[in-house]
Amino acid sequence: MKRIVLSVLMIAAMGWVQAASAGAGALKVEKVVTAAGVKDRAPYGIAAAFEAGTTEVFCWVQLSGVKPPVKLKFVWSRGGKVISEYTADIKVVTNGWWAQKKVQPGSWKVEVFAEGGESLGSANFTVGPVAAEKKAP
Repeated sequence: MKRIVLSVLMIAAMGWVQAASAGAGALKVEKVVTAAGVKDRAPYGIAAAFEAGTTEVFCWVQLSGVKPPVKLKFVWSRGGKVISEYTADIKVVTNGWWAQKKVQPGSWKVEVFAEGGESLGSANFTVGPVAAEKKAP
């Protein structure tokens, strides 16, 4: 009888530990930015408007609750049309993750999705003459 009670208590305790760890490790976005580049795993030249002639933009994401391995999907759209998708396989915990995209003038959006398809965040930016108009006072 003692073995049965002990077994039931152990199974209940294992279930409680699994439920607690699942809630504690929820993947959450801390920050999504677009930038001119990434150096030492940090974004530089953070902006929402880039000059004409800009050929590449980086989307940098800071997440919490990451338990590798995890996949992040970056979806790049220009003028409301999906231009490309990139899936990053995250195998270690770091300060941030990023994807880079060759760009052309226009209004852009980059969305970040978790492996299950849920949206983690997005950033809008412009390249070219539209960007210059947005900077004007």
